[in-house]
Amino acid sequence: MATFRKTQRQKKGTRWTARVRIRGQEITDTFSTLAAARAWATAREHAIETGEPLKLRSGEGESFADLIDAFIQHRRAIRRTPGETFASRLAHLRLLHGGEPLGNLDFAFWRKYSFDRIADDDVTGQTIAGDLAYASSVLHWAEREGHAVDASAPGKARTALREDGVRVISRERDRRIDDAELVRLFKWIDANAARTSLPLRDLVEFALATALRRGEILALRSDDVNEEKRVLKIKRKHPRERDRTEQVPLLKAHPDSWPRIDALDIIRRQPKQAGANPRIFPFQGDTLGFWFEQACKGAGLDGVVFHLLRHEALSRLAERGFDPLRLALVGGHRDLRNVRRYARLDAATIANE
Repeated sequence: MATFRKTQRQKKGTRWTARVRIRGQEITDTFSTLAAARAWATAREHAIETGEPLKLRSGEGESFADLIDAFIQHRRAIRRTPGETFASRLAHLRLLHGGEPLGNLDFAFWRKYSFDRIADDDVTGQTIAGDLAYASSVLHWAEREGHAVDASAPGKARTALREDGVRVISRERDRRIDDAELVRLFKWIDANAARTSLPLRDLVEFALATALRRGEILALRSDDVNEEKRVLKIKRKHPRERDRTEQVPLLKAHPDSWPRIDALDIIRRQPKQAGANPRIFPFQGDTLGFWFEQACKGAGLDGVVFHLLRHEALSRLAERGFDPLRLALVGGHRDLRNVRRYARLDAATIANE
């Protein structure tokens, strides 16, 4: 049975979302007119009843590129737009193999794709496994839509990689940043402040004081800050809940423990930006990533990436005595098992308490 919902959008005007539920299947899509939505729903119901393969709108579905485009369109319609990493990997797959017919996307194809990627020294097994997972999402959606595709093929190729001894899961981070390394890092940043195009020291200190991810920091807006309660309202990274928001505490500086930096003070000293609700740190992720990499090279720090600041912040809070529930609140973890991944305690520190 089909249902239809009318929505009014600021830029696109009136839109109609059709939802078809039949025999345990549910499919949705969005159209500019009710007539188009009804026609689509009728065709979908007929295809499900008869078992005939469905064709996507506007002649789509002939190639892998068409399938990726239709998948993204579908995710936007149900307000689950792929995140930055997901979208970039799909764009990469589209660039490499967008012209591939759907019938060719079998196990042999993805197996060869994996070997070709392994030949590139700069590509890790985790990256290849991620690409296979993203391709699998597209093909499983296409299979539900009625296309004759082998949705299990990327997963089988990923299993084969693991059986061949290729690491497809990231190692837990055990790298720590000690105080001496932070001193060297900040010394380089201060000496090169005139070269950088952003307040790099503030951004690094803010990451250490809040344990926020790079994207979460750069997305913060002035209305997200409640100075009276010392909390931030942020959108958390989550694989299934794109609009998940939470409150994050802005911890006060501590003279003898962590953090030694007051996160709210860092926010207050940022220049006021124009606009109704401007970003607090109006910079691009690539720009921050580039200058942080330059700072680490200049300070002689190996194996340090910006995300490691989050690990270090949570580890130091754990050493300070934060219990798992408090660590989960600061880090934004729903599963307490994930807290252990980030909080890598130093045995010598605990032994000498």
